Amino acid sequence: MSSEERAKILHMVEEGKISAEEAMRLIRVLEEGDAETEGGFNQISGEEMIEKNLIIAAAVRNCENHLHNFLKNVDHVSNMFKIVCI
Repeated sequence: MSSEERAKILHMVEEGKISAEEAMRLIRVLEEGDAETEGGFNQISGEEMIEKNLIIAAAVRNCENHLHNFLKNVDHVSNMFKIVCI
């Protein structure tokens, strides 16, 4: 992993695009990717890896938001059911 890639990730944290935890995961994945590239297994660039991981992180956040809203709706319906049954 180059210092340029590391700086780009840190800049994304500063901009609020990713969390510090997501940045650490990206750095870890990129470092593991470097080790795989040395072994000839992986030919993806660090920038492509960052882009793909950002897309995955956004999808995970989206799923978490939908799950949170779903659970709020389930709780609301459950409370309404309790009121009707009492």
